[in-house]
Amino acid sequence: MIIEIPDVWDDVAASHRKYLRSTIPKSLQKYRKHLVMGPQSRVVHDVRRYLRKHLRAIIEGDASKCIELAEGFDQLVGATCPERKSILRFLEKAFDYKKFRDKKAGWGAYALCDKARYSVCPYCHLLPTKTVTRNDEEAGYRPQLDHVLSQVKYPFLALSLGNIVPVCGQCNGPQMKFMKDFLNPVHLHPLKDAAVVRFSLKPAGKNSWTESLWAMREKMHCYEIDIDTAGDSAASQSASTFQLRTRYDDYLHDAYRIAKFAAGGRSAFSESVLATTNLHITLEDELGFPHTGDSYKHVPQGRMRRDVYFSQLMRSFGASPTAP
Repeated sequence: MIIEIPDVWDDVAASHRKYLRSTIPKSLQKYRKHLVMGPQSRVVHDVRRYLRKHLRAIIEGDASKCIELAEGFDQLVGATCPERKSILRFLEKAFDYKKFRDKKAGWGAYALCDKARYSVCPYCHLLPTKTVTRNDEEAGYRPQLDHVLSQVKYPFLALSLGNIVPVCGQCNGPQMKFMKDFLNPVHLHPLKDAAVVRFSLKPAGKNSWTESLWAMREKMHCYEIDIDTAGDSAASQSASTFQLRTRYDDYLHDAYRIAKFAAGGRSAFSESVLATTNLHITLEDELGFPHTGDSYKHVPQGRMRRDVYFSQLMRSFGASPTAP
């Protein structure tokens, strides 16, 4: 996870909760007969009581509370519980995510995603998660919605905003997140955790810093992007799951260009623009966003660009090359 987005649904939370309050209680009542075939068991009784007790929290959808609810559910309905399959089937019908996901008109996934505050995947921060609604010329598209807590294991949280993250198809694909359990091992949660991953340039391979490397006087192939997880196990797990180190290798040219700018030099592009037009490329031009505030969150690679700029700035005007 590269950026935290706890406010991603703030503009739409009230509408979504209104939708859940108008549909979930009716669905629970409608499908309750699917839960009991014959005498009611103790575990079925406990699940019903659990839902009644926590329905408001499920609808409110706080991210931390969703995790507590999942853990509580696991205590009630263990992996070896004989009624587990029938309970999950009931919950899948009552909390009908597929209907919500596929709905093109009215309140559904398209309407939800259209109001998201961010349009870049928080897991990789490389690919866009833009939503385009259907019109006369185009069918429209939206980002995938990842369930941090599996909708298969916890279908009663499938519609809770604290468990839904707009992400790119690559991060949500079978080689990365897909059905992975983010509770074991623990990963960073973009709706509640701080983004601790930091980017910088470092000498390529096993090479050490030299004065010329420090001053950004060497060629691009002499550097590589370093991704520091600050010793945080959840951050390290996220970096591994989303294969961030390999994926960011493709963006070394951007990191190198920005580091040279921070070191007081000019990229080849800046030099060519200056030579042909006499126009100076500004810091905002190089980064693609203002260097202060949270604007970087809205631009692919924004976190990497900002981190590389500031880390190189500190090298150029701060510590010595013997203590990077």
